[in-house]
Amino acid sequence: MSQFYPTAIHGNPGSVTEIDSGLPRDPVREQLGEASLRILAGVIPASTLAELRQQVLSRSDSFPWKAVNARILRDPVDDAVLLQRCLRAQRDWVVRGGPQRSRRALKARGKSTLAYFVARGIYFALYTVAVVVLLILLRQTWPSADIYRVLEWLRDALPGLFVRH
Repeated sequence: MSQFYPTAIHGNPGSVTEIDSGLPRDPVREQLGEASLRILAGVIPASTLAELRQQVLSRSDSFPWKAVNARILRDPVDDAVLLQRCLRAQRDWVVRGGPQRSRRALKARGKSTLAYFVARGIYFALYTVAVVVLLILLRQTWPSADIYRVLEWLRDALPGLFVRH
């Protein structure tokens, strides 16, 4: 099955043709491709996945890829179902723009949003305190300084920006 692809895309629905990739035939690569197609299509039974998970977790030294692929390929699969599911998964992958990303839980997003607004509030408060302290120091250092003179200058320079009462 791994060397066959539908030509339905080219207008001949239901027919299958062999594609010549120009690469030498490699049985290991074909087996890996077939196992990957089955994983992508989601046609591996849950019991097989549980068995494989246990087998992989029991081996801490290396990944038993030969045994895993042999076990995946041992289960019979309907080629038409496999093909349809693979094409659907491929289409979804392309539309999505890559691997599926798990969305964070609503509670976690709410916490980070709350943390964002709290941080912004603290920044605003610190900035306001700094500006008030700067204005007080300016008034103490130069008692003759009139901070409202700058406002009058801005009103004269940009008359449409400030409304006079």
